Amino acid sequence: MMPHYVTTKVIVALNRQKKCVNGSKILVLGVSYKKDVEDVREAPAVHIIKELWRKFALVTYCDPHVRSLSIGGRSVERVEFTDEALREADCVLILTDHTAFDFDRVAEKSRLIVDTRNAITRRDLSHVYHL
Repeated sequence: MMPHYVTTKVIVALNRQKKCVNGSKILVLGVSYKKDVEDVREAPAVHIIKELWRKFALVTYCDPHVRSLSIGGRSVERVEFTDEALREADCVLILTDHTAFDFDRVAEKSRLIVDTRNAITRRDLSHVYHL
């Protein structure tokens, strides 16, 4: 997963909804290196979050396996997996498809989704962008 490509996909998806990435709330689902583990070493999420920060996005994350995340000395705010968190995000970015996530609920509650893991299997949803 190339960080620049994913970041560009988020920007394009937001633009299609007449939003810019600057100031947009991006909720990252899953920051660990792979599904159902806590290891963030070499995780693409770290590089993607850095790129989103460079574009002035407001990034939060939800990961049942990663209790805290700091990138370059800067903490990333962790939020719980709730309907409210999904609704409040301008874009939900799925980076790790943990078993604990209910992706039908993600599809139903989120305004915009960029799915890098093909976690949302439905292809008829206009607010879901797959890689």
